[in-house]
Amino acid sequence: MTMAIANIFRPLKRGVRVGPIGLDVGSRHVHAAQLALTSGGVWTLHASALFPRSADTQGKPLTADEAHRIGDVLFRQNFIGHELVLAVPDEKLLTANLELPARTNEMPMDEIARAEFVRSLKVESEAIEFTYWDLPAPARAAKTTHVMAVGCKHSDCEPTIDAFESAGFELRAIEVEACALTRACVAVAAPPTEITAIADIGWRAVRLFVVHQGVVSYQRSLAGYGMERLHHALAEQFNVDERDAVIDEVLRRVAIGDRAGATEPDAVAANTEARRVLRSHFDAVTAEIITSLSYTSHQYPDASVSRIVLCGGGASLHGLAEYVGAQLTIPTVTARAGELLRVTDERIAVDPSLTLAIGLAMNGDPGHGDRGRDGQGNGK
Repeated sequence: MTMAIANIFRPLKRGVRVGPIGLDVGSRHVHAAQLALTSGGVWTLHASALFPRSADTQGKPLTADEAHRIGDVLFRQNFIGHELVLAVPDEKLLTANLELPARTNEMPMDEIARAEFVRSLKVESEAIEFTYWDLPAPARAAKTTHVMAVGCKHSDCEPTIDAFESAGFELRAIEVEACALTRACVAVAAPPTEITAIADIGWRAVRLFVVHQGVVSYQRSLAGYGMERLHHALAEQFNVDERDAVIDEVLRRVAIGDRAGATEPDAVAANTEARRVLRSHFDAVTAEIITSLSYTSHQYPDASVSRIVLCGGGASLHGLAEYVGAQLTIPTVTARAGELLRVTDERIAVDPSLTLAIGLAMNGDPGHGDRGRDGQGNGK
């Protein structure tokens, strides 16, 4: 879903263009990215920021005061301009897989898709932003058109738009997270003829997106499987408050699949217990992923899921990609920023938490967006 205009780039210097600010406002943190594109077509991370939301706003809707605070931070971090691309919050996104009549030149598919979408979800057509894209034809498909349709109620996105506009920003697009992540992860995804599953490991949920033939063909939110649940489990295991710094230290230090490291008996025991909690959590996550991928195997038996891509804040855990890959017996990689585009700061280059912000920042470029209804988030 997008409201992007045809060209939203501004000149930075000769031969270089800078794009909009991709802004990922999570329940606990804000991630921002702005890209520069050289005349040779090379993406470079021009500016980035990662900072916590204030304690009194975490998990709550964004306010005008917080939008002003975000603007102040971005200004200090060398971001240029005030054009934003945001993602539709997961809990506000409306989705439906629709089976429509076979496409013909005379068939008014836009009107049919919208009418079927509002009918199936029982929403008013005038009250939503809406788009859709064609899906690869499933096995044994009838002579119909299969599409994924997405929407967002105006009442759910207007308060956020108003908050940022009051802070001097201009909203250029509201985009579906799945489409932004698909765009960002092209460099680490499987070939288009094969299937890539993208797992975004957030604070409250793990969001799973299946990409086939370059389009998002399935998505599912695993509510309650995010890092918040892991923090609870570790706090209970070590009998500390879940906001205690020891939890963050454990997550930085302990590798989920590595038994080496500490040598002192107490440290070894603590690492072992922490690893057990980590494995238990991600065993549950991988079990849910297996369930979701079974649907994909049924729909597209001639194509295999050949790669898992991990992103989001939780993807930075040591050894997680290797552990998940071993559990699923599918090659698994981490979408670190430096593998998606050119990043000069080595600390940022290894960070997978910026993936969504990077994908949002790519919105509007002829090489990555504006492709029509192709699963990259572009439509009406």
